[in-house]
Amino acid sequence: MSGQQEQLQAEDMVFELLSELGNLYLEIGNYDKAVEKLKKLVDLGETEPKAYQNLSKAYLLKKQFDNEAMKIFEKTLEIDPQNALIARVLSQAYLKDQRDDEQAFFVYQKSLQLEPNQLDELYPKIVALALQKQNHQRIIDFINQYNHD
Repeated sequence: MSGQQEQLQAEDMVFELLSELGNLYLEIGNYDKAVEKLKKLVDLGETEPKAYQNLSKAYLLKKQFDNEAMKIFEKTLEIDPQNALIARVLSQAYLKDQRDDEQAFFVYQKSLQLEPNQLDELYPKIVALALQKQNHQRIIDFINQYNHD
């Protein structure tokens, strides 16, 4: 076995160990340790959706919503666009911070798509953002979508 193959096997073992430790800490309720291990896993380059989903879950259970957690939530939604919980968490945080960029627009729409019961809260924000950007076609498309649904 070549040195490069041995190194790849060692890296795989490290990734697997960090994943298992993070998940174990998550299961037993030690969210600080779960975040530590899962964050290290992601920082080392793990791209599996499950790693981001579990790290997001650890942040949620830890009730950590700082910039570090928000970036992980955003990445989680990017790789798992059907994750209604993460979409809702992001949209609520963006509403609270009055965020009005393209990322916020995407999250508001995604959150509304996944959980239509948020219509009263998100509809005005989405229309206001589109008006602010003077994107009338976006408003028309959005209104047509919800008039049709």
